[in-house]
Amino acid sequence: MRKKNALEVARKTVFFLERGGVILYPTETLYGLGADAWKKSSILRVKKIKKIEAKNHPFIVLSPSFEMAEQWVCFPRAAKDIAKKHWPGPLTILLSLKKTWFSQFSHLSEDNTIAIRVSSHPFLLELFNIFRHPLVSTSANRTGENPIKNIREAKEWFEAEKYSPDLFIDAGIIHNILPSTILDGRNNELKVIRQGKIRL
Repeated sequence: MRKKNALEVARKTVFFLERGGVILYPTETLYGLGADAWKKSSILRVKKIKKIEAKNHPFIVLSPSFEMAEQWVCFPRAAKDIAKKHWPGPLTILLSLKKTWFSQFSHLSEDNTIAIRVSSHPFLLELFNIFRHPLVSTSANRTGENPIKNIREAKEWFEAEKYSPDLFIDAGIIHNILPSTILDGRNNELKVIRQGKIRL
C-alpha cells in the first residue's frame, strides 16, 4: 500500500467494516485481525478465524484518538499522563469503562474493563479519519506461533483454513515483532502486565 492510495484503501476497508467484515491489517507492531468493536457478530467471526474458543477472550481495542477513548473509559491521572506521552503508539492500557458505555462494549468485557490504545500506524491514522468506531485487534497468527510479518505469509496461512478475513491490507513487511506494552491503569499506580515495544 503506497501513501498515495492510502485513502482509497481506507475507504474500501470502511466498506467491509460497516458490513460486518473482518480485516487483516497492519499496526506498528504486527499484522492483526480486526473488526468493528461494536458489532458482536463481527467479533464472533474474528474468533472463528483465529480459532478462539474462550467465550470471554480479551481483545485489545484500538481507538481513533485519545479524545474518543476518554469518552469511553475512566482515566486516573497516572494513566492519562502516560497515554498522552505515548499515544499514538504501541502502549495498551487496561481501563474501566464509564457506566454509559457498559452495554456498547458488553460483548467484549465481563468486568467492564477494556484494554485500549491509539495506534501510530499511518494506515490506521488514515482509516480513523473516516471510520470513527473502535476496532478490535488480535495478532493474525495461530496462538503460540510467531507473528505474521507480511501479506504473502498471511495468504498462504489462510488458504488452508476454513475461515478467512474478508480483506487483506498490504503494508509491506513489518520488521518489528514486539507487541505493544500493556499496563493496568485502573488505579493511580501503574502495573506492567506485558513488557513490549515501549520499555517502562
